[in-house]
Amino acid sequence: MDLIRTITLKDNIHLTPELKAIVDDLCQDADIVLPDITAPYDMAIAYTEGEVTLNLRGDKTPDAIELAIGLRSLRGVLRDYTQITDNFQAAVASGDLQRFEAIDLGKRALHDEAADMIIDMLSPRCRIGHGTARKLFTLICTLQPSGKTLS
Repeated sequence: MDLIRTITLKDNIHLTPELKAIVDDLCQDADIVLPDITAPYDMAIAYTEGEVTLNLRGDKTPDAIELAIGLRSLRGVLRDYTQITDNFQAAVASGDLQRFEAIDLGKRALHDEAADMIIDMLSPRCRIGHGTARKLFTLICTLQPSGKTLS
């Protein structure tokens, strides 16, 4: 069963090809359980300088639940992930397979660390699977202005 039926983007978020791929992936394969709200969910995503907000509404309940992911908490991992992604692209361009593999391992480890942080942030309000938390981190990275990290 698809847990997320629709995703809408708020606050002038433009649907780039990268963002569309992430949104489609979330719609097709999400693992999220909200207390007292029955799936499938309709999700609205908003992005501000300080947080990404997920507003989820269930199929049979008029009430919605708002989940906020504070970006300050992810500041260090976002900065490191941006740097490692740049190094990853340089390794791909250079054709250095050994460097590429080492950077890829580091990239995956940072992605997992961020996913664990997101799970911890959202755990008081919902249960979220590790794969879905990884997708949300990818979403956050995609929403970040190019080359910009939080200070």
